[in-house]
Amino acid sequence: MKKYFDQGNFEPFVYKRLNEVIDEFKDDPDSYVVFDYDNTSIIMDIEDNLNVYLMEHLEYKLTPEEFYKTLTNAHYHEELSKVFDQKYEHATGLNLAEDISKEYEWLYDNYITHENRSEALLKEVKETAHYQTFITKLRMFHKFVNGNLLREPSYGWMTYLFAGHTVEEFRDICKRCINEMKDRPFEEITFTSAESIPGKSGVVSSTFKSGLKVPEELLNLYEAFKKNNITPYIVSASPREYVDVAKDLFGHAVESENIIAMEFKTDNGVIIPVMDDDMPITKGKGKTDAIKKYIMPKHGGKEPVAMFGDSIGDYDMMKTFKNTPLCVIFNRHSTDDFKELINLAIKQYDFSDARFVLQGRNENKGILIPSQQSIAFGETKAHL
Repeated sequence: MKKYFDQGNFEPFVYKRLNEVIDEFKDDPDSYVVFDYDNTSIIMDIEDNLNVYLMEHLEYKLTPEEFYKTLTNAHYHEELSKVFDQKYEHATGLNLAEDISKEYEWLYDNYITHENRSEALLKEVKETAHYQTFITKLRMFHKFVNGNLLREPSYGWMTYLFAGHTVEEFRDICKRCINEMKDRPFEEITFTSAESIPGKSGVVSSTFKSGLKVPEELLNLYEAFKKNNITPYIVSASPREYVDVAKDLFGHAVESENIIAMEFKTDNGVIIPVMDDDMPITKGKGKTDAIKKYIMPKHGGKEPVAMFGDSIGDYDMMKTFKNTPLCVIFNRHSTDDFKELINLAIKQYDFSDARFVLQGRNENKGILIPSQQSIAFGETKAHL
């Protein structure tokens, strides 16, 4: 077998199949590969990290009225009426939004628009019950909305709280976020709201898994595809401008024009929290649609020669493009329909024509491991 990049911690059979694909398609000018970004091209989620960075630095420009309106988008009223965490019977989306907005108004007056903003003032503000309640309930809101609700073109999105910034300001925030978050340890942080401010949703807790890292093996793989005339693409559910900043900072060898991701609208250069009418929602079937509309026509109508993903958001494209010879799955112990593909990878292990292969990783260290098994966040033993 000819080797086109260093094996590192790639699982041996995954490594073998990747080299075989490069060897087979390196002379085909229409060959290309599609990578998911969060928890595939990197370990952990850049949008999750951005949400927490904004909270920790209070990098908001929305007025209290705009903030509340964004959180309570009328299109999602039914979903927002549901309890977001079954441990807390009053923690509906609407109750959380009201509590978050109330504390945001206090933070807006006492820090965000304060004429003498400083690190000292921010530190002082972060010690208050108002701030603690704000970050806890917003974190719970963000986790549920981004994990359970579906974005739609032309409609507002409730967690795009970076609205109000120009695109240039947003990209600068993204740079600062990544540079700060990539140096944090991989650990789970628990936030708890103040007992003195129960609000409508009551006293609640929420969590955030910190850490952000790109295994060197993945950077080498991107580079190997590019060097061998196989065009890498990223199709991601994170904001496209953010993915563009991230790939430059981390060193993924992909051109900016080959990133297809969530597109927000702007008004005179200022971001508004509304999804672009004309772009697909790049998750699930939307990823498949994006590949068909924006990538395949550039490559003679051909399907990808390889796809890379980690979750149900990648399921549709991996099931739809049946002529794609290789699908690399990063094992995150899925229990939903994506487990079907994980089981296929286990079943096809060592088959000469295996379409599905499984790559393990250690989520406590942000590294790949040479196994199909993964060590889940907070655990010490690898398992399938």
